[in-house]
Amino acid sequence: MDAHLLFTSTIILFIIGIAFLALATLSFRFRAISGKNAWGGKTKTFICIGLPITIIALGLIYLFYPYK
Repeated sequence: MDAHLLFTSTIILFIIGIAFLALATLSFRFRAISGKNAWGGKTKTFICIGLPITIIALGLIYLFYPYK
């Protein structure tokens, strides 16, 4: 595969991971403001999906970064 394509797809994967972490933050704040259990609902699910995706994407960005 082309190195540029791999790098671009890794950036997209990183953005998806950050989006899941942002959704976890929004879910946490909304539930805290509304008086519900803040860690309930989808907060933990969004973190469990977003954190590994973000960490893996950071590692892949390091591997596929075009040095030339």
